[in-house]
Amino acid sequence: MAVTSVRVLLYRQNEFLLVQHNNYKPENKGKWGLPGGRIDPSDASYEAVLRREMDEEFSISLGQLIELGDWSYNGRTHRVFAALFEDEITTWDSTEVLDIAWHSEASYRCVADEGRMHTDSKC
Repeated sequence: MAVTSVRVLLYRQNEFLLVQHNNYKPENKGKWGLPGGRIDPSDASYEAVLRREMDEEFSISLGQLIELGDWSYNGRTHRVFAALFEDEITTWDSTEVLDIAWHSEASYRCVADEGRMHTDSKC
């Protein structure tokens, strides 16, 4: 299955970033997931897609990207990366992102247990 989008696990110390995308499907409103976006035909690479998306959505630049692999969900395949990001994110494109929050493993578990993740959190 072809990769159609990229996602990034932004992490700092013992936290990682989750976002609420402005999703038009009612069942996904208020759900959390990893930041990222869809691939445009003009993008040179998966890394370029991710850097473009992070600039568009948050006005941030990423350092080294670590490729984690592909993840298939709901008929789509996402290329997933990780990146250390220790700065604050103070602004975002509200047409694409409704909210952001840094989560510890424990706070992520609460969000997942409450059914507020965009995807099923089970392996």
